[in-house]
Amino acid sequence: MEGDIKFLKPKDFCNLGDDWKDIYVEIKNIKRGDVFFECERGNNYQLKAITNSRRISDGWYCVVENTTGERFEIFVSDMTCHPGPNLFKEPRFITKQNKEVVYLVN
Repeated sequence: MEGDIKFLKPKDFCNLGDDWKDIYVEIKNIKRGDVFFECERGNNYQLKAITNSRRISDGWYCVVENTTGERFEIFVSDMTCHPGPNLFKEPRFITKQNKEVVYLVN
């Protein structure tokens, strides 16, 4: 829904670090209340952790909520050969809105 979209300015996010590892969020480090972004296919989705991540028999698990209040479970298996979901401390994809460069966040 259009009302659920917000725009953030890049100047609000200055800690880009030396490389992607500085802003990448690993599921095993997520704590209840953490706000982070899943950045996938040109979209930035803001998520808030509802639970601490926890280790289960074959991976890591966490419950998160998006900006509309929907809850989702994130799971990364120990068998995963890649980092899993693209979770970051900051949004990754920028766009232009009214001639200004911004992050579009869903």
